[in-house]
Order: sequence, then C-alpha cells, then structure tokens
Amino acid sequence: MLERLALTLAHQVKALNAEETESVEVLTFGFTIILHYLFTLLLVLAVGLLHGEIWLFLQIALSFTFMRVLTGGAHLDHSIGCTLLSVLFITAISWVPFANNYAWILYGISGGLLIWKYAPYYEAHQVVHTEHWERRKKRIAYILIVLFIILAMLMSTQGLVLGVLLQGVLLTPIGLKVTRQLNRFILKGGETNEENS
Repeated sequence: MLERLALTLAHQVKALNAEETESVEVLTFGFTIILHYLFTLLLVLAVGLLHGEIWLFLQIALSFTFMRVLTGGAHLDHSIGCTLLSVLFITAISWVPFANNYAWILYGISGGLLIWKYAPYYEAHQVVHTEHWERRKKRIAYILIVLFIILAMLMSTQGLVLGVLLQGVLLTPIGLKVTRQLNRFILKGGETNEENS
C-alpha cells in the first residue's frame, strides 16, 4: 500500500520536472521511507492514545528512531512488517517499570552499553559507511544518550531512555534473532510480496 502511494508520488514529481529530478526508482525509495515513518508514527501515537500514554510513546519512538538511524539494526522484508514490529516493540518497552527515580539512568546506561558493544549492525544488502563515518555516528549516538538521560532527569522524559534501551536490546544477538524470527512469522516471502504490491 505505502509502496504504491510512493510510486504514484514519484511519478507525479518526475512529471513536474523530468530533467532535474532523480529517477522514479530513487524517488519511490525516498517516498517509501518518508511514508513508512509517517505511518509508523501515526500508528504509535494511536496506540499511545489508547494506552493513555501518548507522550511516552512519542518519546520512545523518537529516541528509538534516532538510535536506529545512527546504529543500524535488523531490517524486515516488508515495510508493513517493520511498522507492526516497531509498534509492538515500542508498546512492550513502554511497560518497563520505573521502580524509582533513578531507574531511567540505569536504562539509559544499559542501552548505551549495548549500543557500544553491538553497534553498528548492517544487513548484508545495506551500504556500510567508512569506519571514520561510523565512529562519528556512534559518537553522535552517545551524545544523544547523555542528552536523553539529562532530559529524563530534568523534564521527566523517561521514554527517551526507553527508546535507547530498546535499540540496545534489538542490537544484541538475541534481539537480532527475535527480529528475524518475527519477520519470518509475520510475512513469509516479504521481498516477493513487496515487489508484487
């Protein structure tokens, strides 16, 4: 569904200025990513609203997305599967209790240590950046983790550290294995399905 809409948008943009725009394939890829993020965000917000925790869900989604972009992770074969698993994982991590006011520090540090140990992770088909660029991305991730911990301390935005913890857990070998198994369970033959959609 999102892929078809992305293709339609790509053709419309290409028709506006065929000579100065990228190929339809490149535009479709870009629109698919944008639409996927928007759809996932809307779904996360809807689930957050149903749980009465829309602000918490938004925090988790934003920090998880930032960490994911900076440190990689397992990818699913179909964007709808990615959306569903993202919402599932964000919902699950939202239930992690804050036993005391300092639990978020432990969660942030734990997520940061897991990211330090296991990031970056790329699938075989993904472009891997230079080692220099990866170090820079990891440093940015660490800066954000510290910022998220400080914000959690000053502004009660504990969801930011939960997003870090979620990304850290998903980068572990167990997290990667669970993601792959859920991918197979949710959409068998996802690449084929995506090409046919």
